[in-house]
Amino acid sequence: MLDGLGHQLGHQPVTVIWDNLGAHHAGDLQAWAAAQSWLVVEYLPSYAPELDPVEGLWANLKGCELANRCCADRRELIATAQIGSIRVRRDPDLLRSFLAGTGLTL
Repeated sequence: MLDGLGHQLGHQPVTVIWDNLGAHHAGDLQAWAAAQSWLVVEYLPSYAPELDPVEGLWANLKGCELANRCCADRRELIATAQIGSIRVRRDPDLLRSFLAGTGLTL
């Protein structure tokens, strides 16, 4: 699934900033990332949700599409979250606000 990603990105340098979720430290993923000359992986401190822009995204989805919603199953939950992510992607200022809320810059 990720094998062609470097090619799709034109092998331009890319920095991925991850939280310290255990899955992000999995051996296979670490080995793959280390083998990508175009990829740099940086980690946020172990528990620092205030530094993670994705927390702003989740808060936004929980306040809009997921607010007071009781999904019948996982499929409905995923579909609802996807609708919200489409809304967010269409609003560049909102996207930038998630990073701005952390106090970090690019």
